[in-house]
Amino acid sequence: MSKTILIMIPMLALLASSCKTTSTASHQLTVTDTTQVDRSVRERDTLILIPSATALLNIALGDLTGLSRPWTVQSGHATISAVVLKDTLYMKAHCDSMTLELTMRDSIINTLRSRNSVSETVEIVREPFVPDFVKVLAWIGGIALLLLLIMLIVRMLRPY
Repeated sequence: MSKTILIMIPMLALLASSCKTTSTASHQLTVTDTTQVDRSVRERDTLILIPSATALLNIALGDLTGLSRPWTVQSGHATISAVVLKDTLYMKAHCDSMTLELTMRDSIINTLRSRNSVSETVEIVREPFVPDFVKVLAWIGGIALLLLLIMLIVRMLRPY
């Protein structure tokens, strides 16, 4: 009788532990890293004035009487010439006006970096599926265990 009890206890423990369902969980981490570079060029038109130049012509009075060819002095972009014809002194001054037209370019670079991380945990819970013939066998086994337990109790209570 004690052998029967010692056999029944482990069988009941195995039966109870085999009826559980397990669930698995999966963890997923997604990291997205993007870098966006915007490069733009802006043009500006501007005018720059160049300062004036000065030219100086020095002729001695004695040299004016025999001045048959023109005397010319140039400094930067200014030119002055002098010539004597008969009894008249002719002087000519010329200065080029200098203006530079420039196109300036401004380069603008914008860098945008974004980092996005998404953590996702998915737990898979299995729905227990028990076929019908297994259910029938479980009921038969449960009834057999119950009868065996009742028989064991009756034997223990009844004297020989």
